[in-house]
Amino acid sequence: MACTSRQPVTPSGVARLARAGETRRVRRAARPKGSAPGDLVSPNPASRLTNSRVAPSRAAADALDTGSVDEGDAAIDNLTATSFDPRGNPATVQFAPLPDDTSAVCWRDHMEFLFQTLDRSLGPLTPVHLPPELASASVPGKVRSETWVYTSPFVRRARFTYVDGGEKTQIFNCVVYPRCADNSTGEEGHLGDAPLLGVDLLSLNGGKKILVGVDLQPLSRSEAYLGRYVDALASLRDARFAELNLVEPSDRFYEDAQFFSPAMLFARPVPVDVAVDSAVAA
Repeated sequence: MACTSRQPVTPSGVARLARAGETRRVRRAARPKGSAPGDLVSPNPASRLTNSRVAPSRAAADALDTGSVDEGDAAIDNLTATSFDPRGNPATVQFAPLPDDTSAVCWRDHMEFLFQTLDRSLGPLTPVHLPPELASASVPGKVRSETWVYTSPFVRRARFTYVDGGEKTQIFNCVVYPRCADNSTGEEGHLGDAPLLGVDLLSLNGGKKILVGVDLQPLSRSEAYLGRYVDALASLRDARFAELNLVEPSDRFYEDAQFFSPAMLFARPVPVDVAVDSAVAA
């Protein structure tokens, strides 16, 4: 369950988080009832991966980019779910271990913890079949990217991506879209207008640079909506994770910080052992 030790790969491309398995852009999404047109968050809270060698091909991504959330859901739902994935799932996938004396941080246990927590709390998580070019990509001997997508009665989509570049680069990214109410069908098991969960954990340059980003991204910027959870989330962040060296989100890793909540946890932990002990709790 440890991470792969491979030849180092420069972080210039891989360091901007993987989005393999996710559509390139969703232009429109359903808004909570009564919200203003400008309230909707970006449907893509993940960081960006600009290294095309480990990203899915544009043609593959475009196959799922149909122009709206409803149409995009249909495109993915039409891909038959498979009960067997030879890679395993985010809790069982195997990577070779990093050296014992490395300063790099392996986020493998964090991915396993989050997957099992979501499966237990909001599951059961059902796998969504991805074309091979979206599920896995690699540069032999340098970097490997694995992506899984799931759905459940409470989760419209949950996407897990792990990028393994050996000691040089270890990245875990997850985004969870809640299942909203469908008043026309009386659907049960939804989370209403719950915020989106986004998680970014990065170890770069052999562990010399650690970045941690965790947020519940709001669907609305109204004071009434933010007042329901942001203050409590900020109190939790400040009380439990101040030692992580909390900072403001960097535009080097995020295209547009306007979609984050005011209570986002973004940190550059030092030293490494603080990141390993504390990031999982976030």
